[in-house]
Amino acid sequence: MLSWLPQNITFEDVLDKKTELEKLSNITETDIQDIWIRSGEARVAEYVYSFEGPLYVKMVFRFRNTIHEDSPPSPSFFFNGLDPGNRNKLLQRFDLGDYIDVMHFFVWIRSSFSRYTTEQISRKTSIYVPFESFTQMNEIKFFLALPETVQRHIVKKYEKYNTKFLATV
Repeated sequence: MLSWLPQNITFEDVLDKKTELEKLSNITETDIQDIWIRSGEARVAEYVYSFEGPLYVKMVFRFRNTIHEDSPPSPSFFFNGLDPGNRNKLLQRFDLGDYIDVMHFFVWIRSSFSRYTTEQISRKTSIYVPFESFTQMNEIKFFLALPETVQRHIVKKYEKYNTKFLATV
């Protein structure tokens, strides 16, 4: 479903496109250039932000802005900062089509997880979820590296959160 309001997802929604999500989790500045460079447009050797500059350079800077302290760039925060047309362009590049709701799920992980959250999940699933791995990898890699039991728990936690959120709008 295409919507600006995040909809609930299932565990299977995430697994159906696991390979494509893994590719997105490894997005690079070169990928960003390839997505947004226009036919015949020259690549610049050094990125300098300019209002009049090429769109692909602006997108590279937007991608870099998702880096927080020592964490790697965040594909979902990059996605979240794009307008709907450019979101679609990004998702199409990685064969994720209309996986907007799954991307909202990863935005939720990146923006709401903390040491407390990982400790809570560890207690409820009886499987240790190290917060350090959350800070050392992006949210997609983090989620996909977790055991299935923990992944299912996180999807259910998101569903509860999202149901409460949607009830307020």
